Amino acid sequence: MTFRLAKLADYKSMIGASETAHDDRFVAFIERASRKFEDECGHPVARLNGVVEYPYETPNRSPLVRVRRWPIESVTSIKQLHSEGLEADFTAGDALTENTDFIVSDPPAGNEANRGVIERVNDVWTLRSRFLQIQYAGGFIDPAAIDVTLATATWTAATKTLTQVGAFASYTFTAGDVIVITGGTGAKIGAYVIASRTSDDAIVLSKSLASGDLSTGDITSVSGQASTVIQTPAHVQNAVLLETRRLDVTADKAGITNVALGGAGGAISLGEQRTHESLIEAAQGYQVRL
Repeated sequence: MTFRLAKLADYKSMIGASETAHDDRFVAFIERASRKFEDECGHPVARLNGVVEYPYETPNRSPLVRVRRWPIESVTSIKQLHSEGLEADFTAGDALTENTDFIVSDPPAGNEANRGVIERVNDVWTLRSRFLQIQYAGGFIDPAAIDVTLATATWTAATKTLTQVGAFASYTFTAGDVIVITGGTGAKIGAYVIASRTSDDAIVLSKSLASGDLSTGDITSVSGQASTVIQTPAHVQNAVLLETRRLDVTADKAGITNVALGGAGGAISLGEQRTHESLIEAAQGYQVRL
């Protein structure tokens, strides 16, 4: 799945680049820097909906539980069993009610590390293996996600074309743009880089979201500007851009023109070089602390 916490356009603006010949190289470095930020945080931070987790901890009873992918965007369902459960047991179980049975932590600015915490109201969570099921959406949306919401789109595999009548009429293509697919029969959810806009009705993606045609007409996406999604904070985007620049300059100094992160076939392993201090500092606010 494509995962970026900064925009190609912002990086090119930062270094004064206008040509497109090196876009793939720049995108590769942005993705590497984004992954490095996630590594420093110690948990997933890229937005994903439909996440299902079965938290268990020691001690196994607590008023607080933390999901792995945070900040939390929304909770779909939480079910607490009193014995180890199979999928059928969770399906049949009663869902708890938000703000009555549990509260999703919404800490003040500067206390971001508590954004993955869910508090049980007047009770405690039983955190044994497969006693608790949490379904939710969480993480930061890609800053390059376009302001388009799909509901009835179809997919043509041979041309990697996503189609919905009139959906892209107000959209102007910029290199590096992303669309975030949230559902659809047979579609793999996640963020996809847009290769081109071919009409008011269609865009072409760089990678496939399904191996075959999807004609049901139920592919959905979320707008990058939707009030429900969590935007990547400006200081995180800036830190990722600075780490991207460090990777870019390091590759130049080493004479690496074909970006192969990790050093396979290159003169230097970019992943082993010192990470930009701004990225390390930005990640500290999102590291796990309870």
